[in-house]
Amino acid sequence: MNYDQWKLASPPDNGDVSPCCGAEYSEDVISNCCGAQLVHEKCSDCQEGADPEEVYICSSCDESFDEPIPDWEYEQNMREDWAEMRMDEDRLNRE
Repeated sequence: MNYDQWKLASPPDNGDVSPCCGAEYSEDVISNCCGAQLVHEKCSDCQEGADPEEVYICSSCDESFDEPIPDWEYEQNMREDWAEMRMDEDRLNRE
């Protein structure tokens, strides 16, 4: 790859992560009535017929979430949260 190709190339895509921890995640199918596993299209908790609902599960904290986010967005959110905490701390120390 020459310099011109390198300069015009897209940055490498590191993938999507969970919005809670920035960790890897897995996809799971649960019931829409009480969030339990489905067994033959019936909820394993209440034994009623339920529709499947696809969710993502964080492999770090086991939280469920609707959609993963790109890793750069997670890092940006963490930087913004850190900056906001610093401003809050500075504001409290002035008073």
